[in-house]
Amino acid sequence: MKKLLSAIFMGLGLLAFTACGNNDPTPVNGAQGQTPTGDPVEVTVVFGKPEVMTEFEQMLSIFNSENTQNITVSIIPTEDGQGVVERVRLQYAAADPVTIMHLDAGFVPEFENYIRDLSDQPWVANAMTGVLNFVTRADGRVMGMPASLEGFGFVYNRAAVQAALGNFDTSTIRTRDQLQAFFQDLEAAGQNAIITTPSLDWSLGFHFMNKFLATQSQDFHENLAFLDTLLRGTANLYSNARYQEWLNMLDLMLEYNSNAHAPMDPQFDDGVMALADGDVAVWFQGDWINSAMQAFNPDGDFGFLPVPMSNDPNDFANRSISIDVPQYWVVDQHLSTPEQQDAALYFLNWMVSSQTGQRFAAQYLELVSAFYGSEYSSVDPLSIALVDYMERGDSLSWIISYFPNGILTITGGYVQQYSLGLIDRVGLTQGIERAFYELDHQLDL
Repeated sequence: MKKLLSAIFMGLGLLAFTACGNNDPTPVNGAQGQTPTGDPVEVTVVFGKPEVMTEFEQMLSIFNSENTQNITVSIIPTEDGQGVVERVRLQYAAADPVTIMHLDAGFVPEFENYIRDLSDQPWVANAMTGVLNFVTRADGRVMGMPASLEGFGFVYNRAAVQAALGNFDTSTIRTRDQLQAFFQDLEAAGQNAIITTPSLDWSLGFHFMNKFLATQSQDFHENLAFLDTLLRGTANLYSNARYQEWLNMLDLMLEYNSNAHAPMDPQFDDGVMALADGDVAVWFQGDWINSAMQAFNPDGDFGFLPVPMSNDPNDFANRSISIDVPQYWVVDQHLSTPEQQDAALYFLNWMVSSQTGQRFAAQYLELVSAFYGSEYSSVDPLSIALVDYMERGDSLSWIISYFPNGILTITGGYVQQYSLGLIDRVGLTQGIERAFYELDHQLDL
């Protein structure tokens, strides 16, 4: 992981240099890129969003029937309980790799020697600021195409808040004390303020940690440098001001938790139902919960609140939510033929540049585009709110993408123990520090 951080530090410098000549991003229009020969070619794809798999299959059916390049794209299914990366590993072990892979960002480096450099693709010039950071290398290679943007923060139920407090302006919450007063006002009006779900290790033990890591500085490089000290075992978290603010916010979330008497009881579906029905007003989550909430409350209206870290109303951390690329599309070059690779590139460009691809991605797959100039945008309220934060510049990069794989179950476990009162602040801090150092050291051996 430390080697990856070094490569990324150098790559970011190159990316910033090359971006200087493209201050006015060109619109995305027309499927461009590698043009296959026209001979029939079959490629495979593995996709990591089972909740919209039917819609993805419909998009592939349209592409297969309408493209004029004799390309057929077929899905490699994952078995029950099997993730995308497990399927990809099995296919490589069988010398039968998937041509196009939809990988979580943290797993891209694992397949670095098997996937194709995409820096020559036309969509690179249209990528939004920062979305290629994780996959850009020191020599200029771009190892993946952003699949979408996702964001997380405090998701709130607008109707529930309005019923309790009347008209509500999110800009009035710019400090931790203002957030606490907001929770108190909700409870005074008979409205449960927040549900907090430490049972979801990936939420409080992973996503939530981004808040103190991505706000050490407004400089992305400095935030990565701080993470590097954590990986090397030289960080002193307990004396870090941002970390202390993070602990204070965690305490606030646990104090006003509607299930404070049994914090480990609520699971994901419980949070979805509670927020969708207005039983609670706020939940720390991301835009990916939209489909599940719409199933319970089709007319629900939801938005994002930042997680305020300090009591300084001018603190950039207090107005921002975490937005970045959770998954990338990558293309095998290890055993896929040149014709298959060209066909894969053609399909990826079709997805982000053709009207049909853009429309399906935005309106059916509910993916927020990571590219300038898209003619279609997602219409659900959380995606709209996410784009609004992004366009205002009130977004934080996902430093968590650079975490060692497997750490969230460990850090999440410590947060769970803390929520139950089994360890104190010092124990939580020591556990987090130890987890980063030991896991990263193990991976580098």
